[in-house]
Amino acid sequence: MNPIIPAQNARFSACIKVVTMLVCGLAFGAASLFATPLDTEPADLLNPGPADLLNGVAEDSLNVEPADTMNTRTVDMLNGKPESDVDTGDLSDRNMRLTQDAIFLYGDRSIDEALTRFTGVHLLPDTGPVVRGLGPMAGGLYNVSVNGQRLASTGFETRRVDLGRLPVDMFQYFSLMNSAGVERSGDAIAGSIHLGLKEPETDQLRLNASYSRGVHSSYTDILHPENQATLSVSSRYGENVAFTAGMYVLNMHRASERLQIEHGAFDFEGDLRDVTESLSPQFGTVSDLTRGAFFNVNIDGGERADFFASGFANISDQGISRHTQRYLPNEDWASPDETGLVGNRGVLEYQLDVDESALTKAMLTTGGNYHRDNWQVSYQGGWSYGGRNEETISIPFQAAGLNFVSERANPARPELSISNRDISNQDLRIQPMRNVMIRQDEHVLSARTDVSFFFSPGVISAGVSFNNTSKKGNYRDSGMRLLALSSAANFRQMSIDNFRLMQTDAYTFQTLVSPSDARSFFTNNYSLFRKDLRNQILVSDPRKYEAMEQVYGGYLKTEMNAGAFDITVGARLEYTDGKYTGNQVLFNDIGNHVVTSDTTVANRYLHILPDLLIGYQVGTGIRVVASWSQSLARQDYRYLTPFRLVQLQNQTLQAGNAELAPLEADHFDFKIRYANDSGSRLHLGAFHKIIRGLIRTNEEEVVFNDDITLEGSFFERTDEALLVSGFEVALRQYLVFLPGIGRNLGVAGGYAYTVSDYSPVFRSGSYPFPGMSPHVLNAALFYDTSRLSAQLSFFHAASYTSVIASEERFLPSLGGLVHADRNRSGYSNLNAVVRLGLSSGVDIWVQALGILTQEQTEYTGSGNLYPWLVDAGDASLYHAGLRIRL
Repeated sequence: MNPIIPAQNARFSACIKVVTMLVCGLAFGAASLFATPLDTEPADLLNPGPADLLNGVAEDSLNVEPADTMNTRTVDMLNGKPESDVDTGDLSDRNMRLTQDAIFLYGDRSIDEALTRFTGVHLLPDTGPVVRGLGPMAGGLYNVSVNGQRLASTGFETRRVDLGRLPVDMFQYFSLMNSAGVERSGDAIAGSIHLGLKEPETDQLRLNASYSRGVHSSYTDILHPENQATLSVSSRYGENVAFTAGMYVLNMHRASERLQIEHGAFDFEGDLRDVTESLSPQFGTVSDLTRGAFFNVNIDGGERADFFASGFANISDQGISRHTQRYLPNEDWASPDETGLVGNRGVLEYQLDVDESALTKAMLTTGGNYHRDNWQVSYQGGWSYGGRNEETISIPFQAAGLNFVSERANPARPELSISNRDISNQDLRIQPMRNVMIRQDEHVLSARTDVSFFFSPGVISAGVSFNNTSKKGNYRDSGMRLLALSSAANFRQMSIDNFRLMQTDAYTFQTLVSPSDARSFFTNNYSLFRKDLRNQILVSDPRKYEAMEQVYGGYLKTEMNAGAFDITVGARLEYTDGKYTGNQVLFNDIGNHVVTSDTTVANRYLHILPDLLIGYQVGTGIRVVASWSQSLARQDYRYLTPFRLVQLQNQTLQAGNAELAPLEADHFDFKIRYANDSGSRLHLGAFHKIIRGLIRTNEEEVVFNDDITLEGSFFERTDEALLVSGFEVALRQYLVFLPGIGRNLGVAGGYAYTVSDYSPVFRSGSYPFPGMSPHVLNAALFYDTSRLSAQLSFFHAASYTSVIASEERFLPSLGGLVHADRNRSGYSNLNAVVRLGLSSGVDIWVQALGILTQEQTEYTGSGNLYPWLVDAGDASLYHAGLRIRL
């Protein structure tokens, strides 16, 4: 891994013109949405084009007559059947769906990027997708399945599936269910994400191969070009067996710049002034090498039966390097001016973090369907695995006895410069190091059977399922000291021309240690390090755990049709039998480790989850849907692990709680959808969620061994409910009123407005839920013919609350003692993609991704008053590729 160099300024004037074009296009599209289509339409207009992504609806999903909704083969979607085998009316009532070809025109390469094309979904930095205001900050509130098989999680102490390292190349469709039906797992407060592997294409042997290469607009000295290659074959064996199989390689590189600022206050003889307590410029790189293979087999068992088998394996190796330089002045300020001299006991720190991780995901599933004239049975069984191996090495250096001069003319770019002497690499002495190793393995075994009975007014469906999840996490955090003198001068240095972090010379790094040299140093000298075994046990043993959860499920539902009305009523029952193992760790009254022993606690609970959906067909092409359902989300393992850490020296006890019940939620949805034969689509929706059971930390006195009173810290569910509400608008419109080739132009858009009411236990009042952007916008302008496809895509998420402060602090510019809640500024993205068919079997394409490079700021008050964190945008990426189909 290598450091980065500063990103170039974005060409904002050109971007403003592009955004203006998109807004105008959306306005034209809205104006023409209900226009009468021309009699002489291009054939392409009858096939949903790339703009389906913003609506997230399947092909012809809105052209649903009342009778069609009763032909729902719900179990087919659960069993991973092809898109054509799934009733699209049911999908559009519950789901939003994208195809891989559509995602390609957005330029997205990973699943989490692709999900932002669904209305109302955005990404949190370094975490993942936020669905309707809920996501990683609220825990693993959505589940992910491939061809009906639930994926094992890859989060160490969480239930999160890392979608950022799962490429789009092996999938045919992507589906997001905002509210789960009873036939699906109830573990879906934020929704369910369903992915479908590529299906066989034709009855004849077909070979598909593609290759692309990309370069960055900046950081070119240290970021390698990106590469992406796929190879797949699809054919039929005999008359009954169709299969597809493929493999892929994706090599991605990213760079980042960050400035962390710690603001404080100092009393200059009664005059309270803002000061910079610490300043930490940081830069780093991320390199991902992902490779994998997949297969999908469909077997036609005759007129009444069919079978399938599918699977994939995905391995992602990631390397991260972070260089951080910290200016830490002493707080004894010597001048009453805002620009003044700091005391003479400050320090300069430099730290290099090298993180290497391997993420493994795998899945196998098989099943089938048997159907008669008035009933059908579907069955499926499968296995999935999620593994994480991660190691982080932190090597800090420090120089002390420094005076700093502070400059705060621009609070977003404060400066601290050394005033009393020059610093060399020899002055930066190595400090105690840190080595963190994480290992987690999760296996999921599942089986299910569904049966449906068809009769004149509707369908009755029932099913049973079993899901067994076993997870084990191992954690080791080691502090160590080198038993010899060493400094940054003993390490090989990196050399980067014209290095300017944050476009300024104020944050010049004193040293740039080579990450590869640091890794070698750590490996070669490991025997010379003195380990802090006491602290290792203290911080590591409580975080080791094992978990086993068995979920037995069953459901019953009926779908009835009465003229223009249809109704779905059902309920799901889930019984959970969980066993959780953690460590009990004891330190005596002089701070020495006494014993570590494991303990296992069982937790069993039953949930009944009702579901109601009412639909009404208002003439041709207009459908109104209202629904209510309930779902749950099992708590993260970090809360459920029954660890207990007792430190008699400082009289504290910390413990987990394996008896925590899941989060529970009520979902209310209302939708109006319109479609016509010219390709117009309009979706209006409103939703409301009531979520109960968020976790808080409770502190109270406890008695240990009958005679020792300790300050205890425990996890417990809160009584307060989290309320999330919003509305969504999405449209797609070909500009059929334009003459000539202009009729192949189209616009698409999706907008979501979300609000929340969150009452934290440590503060009075209600606040927005952290991580939720209130305004999320997608917009696209596309051109689509049989040979040429082009699309310009814009995305924007508005600023949102990122931290709700639990304690007050002095911030003079805000009037004194305040809760320093933090907001994070919004972000935008602009991609452009052009694909040209040279012949029936050869395509070429070019992509410009991340055209808008920008900064994001985490701040209190306003972006330029108290900025705590400034992140610079990644470099733009330009890709060119070739695809051959034989």
